[in-house]
Amino acid sequence: MPGAGDGDWVLVAEELLKDAVDLGHAGSRAYRDERRRAHAEQRPLPELTEVLWREWAARLPEHDITGLLREPVVTVHADAGGPFRWDRAVRGALADLLRRDIETSDRRPWPVYVDLDEVRVLDATVFLGPALDMGPLPARAVLDLAAADAAAGLPLADRLRAWPRIAAADAGVPDRVLAASPGRAPAAPQRRG
Repeated sequence: MPGAGDGDWVLVAEELLKDAVDLGHAGSRAYRDERRRAHAEQRPLPELTEVLWREWAARLPEHDITGLLREPVVTVHADAGGPFRWDRAVRGALADLLRRDIETSDRRPWPVYVDLDEVRVLDATVFLGPALDMGPLPARAVLDLAAADAAAGLPLADRLRAWPRIAAADAGVPDRVLAASPGRAPAAPQRRG
């Protein structure tokens, strides 16, 4: 994707990831609806994978989804030919993607039951299998980018500029994301005296 020096690929990646989030939620809704119908008709419950694969036929494979999340994170600080001018757009796109997942969700929120320390997008060798909840993947990407920003010396205000978008959907999610990896999250200011 990257390499042309412009950020058009960021917009394309964002749209593809939005589709992945939307199709993920559509698959969950379809399975819930199918279970209700099966219960009402007193027939065996459907297989989860059967319903999901039918609904997710148009969705990108999980390794492509994690790749689309990984590239913006590693590109912002790649320093190949100078600073990446679309760094704000990448932070905003990842925050908007996480917000979209939270706002679309009509079930128990993933921060309650997912340990973000176990979620990876930067390790290309990790394959998650079917990702039933997309939210932890963009959350991990948001957190990994904040960690890369911190390592590059970016001020805290710049690192967290897009995070109010996430808080607008669920005020507790930014705190949950920050708490996921204390060693990599932006450090709290030190008290003097």
